[in-house]
Amino acid sequence: MAAKRAGSILVGVAALTGASMAHATGFASLKGIIENDHHPVAGAQVALSELNRSVVTGKDGTYELEGVEPGNYNLVVSADGQSPMQRQVMLHAGQTIEQDVELGSAAKTLQALKVTAQTTPLDMARSIQQEAPNLVNVQPATEIRKLPDVNAAEAVRRIPGISLESDTGEGRFINIRGLDADLNGATFDGVRLPPTNPASPMGGGRAVAFDSIPTGLIGAITVTKTNTPDQDAEALGGTIEITPKQVPPGKDQFLELELGTGLESLRDTPIKDYQVSGGSRFGPGNAFSFIGTLAYYEDKRGVDDIEGSYADDQANGTPDKVMNDFEQRRYQYHRRRIGYGGELNYQPDDDNRWYVRYFKAGYTESVNRQRLTYNMFGGGTGSVTADPSNPKGFIDPNVTYDKTLRDERETIATRVASIGGENHFHDFNIDYLLAATYGTYNKPHDYNSTFANPNTYTVAYDNISDPRYPRFNPLNGNPLDPSAYTLSDFQNSTEHDHTQEYTGAFNVTIPTCWFEGGDENVKFGISARKKDRHSEITSFNAVPPALPMTQFIGGKPVTFYDGHYQNGYNLYAAGLRDLYVNNQGLFPEANPLADQQAEAQGASNGKESVYAVYGQYQFKPVEKLDILAGVRWERTVGAYGGNEVLLDPNTGAFAGATPISVGHSYNNFFPTVQLRYEFAESLIGARSTPRPLPVRASTSSPPRR
Repeated sequence: MAAKRAGSILVGVAALTGASMAHATGFASLKGIIENDHHPVAGAQVALSELNRSVVTGKDGTYELEGVEPGNYNLVVSADGQSPMQRQVMLHAGQTIEQDVELGSAAKTLQALKVTAQTTPLDMARSIQQEAPNLVNVQPATEIRKLPDVNAAEAVRRIPGISLESDTGEGRFINIRGLDADLNGATFDGVRLPPTNPASPMGGGRAVAFDSIPTGLIGAITVTKTNTPDQDAEALGGTIEITPKQVPPGKDQFLELELGTGLESLRDTPIKDYQVSGGSRFGPGNAFSFIGTLAYYEDKRGVDDIEGSYADDQANGTPDKVMNDFEQRRYQYHRRRIGYGGELNYQPDDDNRWYVRYFKAGYTESVNRQRLTYNMFGGGTGSVTADPSNPKGFIDPNVTYDKTLRDERETIATRVASIGGENHFHDFNIDYLLAATYGTYNKPHDYNSTFANPNTYTVAYDNISDPRYPRFNPLNGNPLDPSAYTLSDFQNSTEHDHTQEYTGAFNVTIPTCWFEGGDENVKFGISARKKDRHSEITSFNAVPPALPMTQFIGGKPVTFYDGHYQNGYNLYAAGLRDLYVNNQGLFPEANPLADQQAEAQGASNGKESVYAVYGQYQFKPVEKLDILAGVRWERTVGAYGGNEVLLDPNTGAFAGATPISVGHSYNNFFPTVQLRYEFAESLIGARSTPRPLPVRASTSSPPRR
């Protein structure tokens, strides 16, 4: 707007000295040629969005805008079958600026988004969705930053058709149109991301935990709900693509800085949210560019939780709603998430680009869980009576209490390294890449300490009058007295999971003109992925010394859950941890064979090699109808290992383990046909095969010991 006001002043001054001079010196002109893969594009709309002015290209693809006020403008080019292309132009008074635009680099694939990444305006993102031959949704960083989403999962959930699974107060796993997260694919600039958190919702271990990726690394998010043959068939549910930030077109350098803070009100703990991104073009003709990104987020979130279970023993005369146990849980988390990376580009002209890229993202989280457990209904064999003073209450005469502490720490990390390029020739385009990805989950300790109270209490409770807040009233004694508790159980476990994958891909796109439409092309390619995964755990259950709980408490008794419950004194995590680490002789292993069996059962490994060939054809046979048809063939060769547990035939105890490996290979064909029909400019109909249809031939090898 400032540029437009400046132009108005120039017109006013020039009018005093002569109208002809104003026309000669006060305005600028813009002209150029619009091409698609080096062929002129007729009928394309060329607009300066700030002025709401536009022209249409002629048969030779040329356009001209005259009498434009000087200033900076967004030049937007729209053509049939193409995603809009945006360029920044600067117009000076009395000058004619030539700006040619090549639409071939704005094909309706992820490459269109890579051109502008975080600077993609919302209207262009929506246009990409509208013009795509398949079902996609695009969320640029310009929209992501409008909401307080701290990780990639929370940003993706804003997209229609997405559901979110959360843990520890943050979004983690993504479901696309109701399908399990293990069936989705996740890519970072086209490179498949490995799984990190092994605890996926349905236990498949293939889902990507998106809470490890900070939003500061994201230039744009694209969710593909109907995959095309050029995408991995492993993503049966859909693909979530995270595009990193790029140096914006038309700019030689940029710097983005974000400093944020806040307060977790439940515990009055601070939030730290820092992000910085910057980049610059350099070298002869600004052919080189580099961008670096750093994002850091830290919080100390508290969670108050109550959980209970019911006896469900009505068949034996037990009243409905009688409880089997009740837990008061007070969590304190401390999460530090960091992501950083950089990309070096070499682009000597519009037809050639090469890049090398590295990014790492992840978090370290510690958990402190203070839990008070009511062991009710005699462990499932007890009895209760109705409370004579409360028709909705019960009296349980055999309630015991435990006080437990969980002290755990885990680290999740994802690394992506890639090198690749793209080249546009007169009759065809190619792109290629080599990449390595690594996903790790490391849990160095998970201490669980239990202090038992040997006394039995009679408790009156009412969980019917207000089921949100069940009320408990001990009728004899004080179950919160710390002197009544002694250390009765101590456990520790560790876990390490590592997945690494190496990828190579080569694609060829050939523009064709057998039908009408500017985005007709044949595309084919090959790819190979080699994945290696292993997992191992340790388990340790001890017979601890019977130490009084009073040695490991501090502070004041805790009242939590908005003042509804008393949880007693918090246990001192560092004191219990130091006691075990420095005095392991006091913690003899309770059952070494059982721990060894758990470790043998928890160890696994796997290797997979996936080879793929695909071909697809995108065309417009008649006006308003777009068709994308193709097929993908994948061959998977895998070997999956674990342990065969041996048990003593007399005692049933663990007697050893034998490593075992099973080989499996199979071929899959994934044909697809996707239709898009434009009923009106604002009404698009789409139809596709419900999901890829596999035609499988497989072979398996017998177990190898």
